[in-house]
Amino acid sequence: MAIAAWVHLEQWALALSARGKDISDLIGPMSDFSVFAAGSLFAIYFLGVSRGDGFLGRIFHTETFRKFHRYVALALMLTTVLFFWTAKLTVIGVGDIAHFLPHMEIAAWLGFAVWSFVCVARVVVIFMIMVNVRLAPPPGKTLGQVH
Repeated sequence: MAIAAWVHLEQWALALSARGKDISDLIGPMSDFSVFAAGSLFAIYFLGVSRGDGFLGRIFHTETFRKFHRYVALALMLTTVLFFWTAKLTVIGVGDIAHFLPHMEIAAWLGFAVWSFVCVARVVVIFMIMVNVRLAPPPGKTLGQVH
């Protein structure tokens, strides 16, 4: 993704500026995502590891979770790094992407952000599979019916 961002960054910047926006407008939502994702992953991980009983405790002490915790740790690390990198871009600024180094940094930042999105999505999907979440109600029941 960083390579695609490197190639198409100037076109994206021109398209955004044509709509009256700037690449730095991406920083706010990305910061919100990284804080929310890192906080949520840490909370789920901490609750699961600290409680040996109950629903999360049963899940977190399975062999599946022992393999899964590497994905959680990677996603947590990526979102934390993304937050600090985004904070650095917020404080210092994006700079002029016509120059080589700011262009390279923004391309790398976008690639890293997509990597974070993919890792968090992978954790969410695997967790939903582990807890047996169904997107459709069981046969004979309507959506929202408990019994």
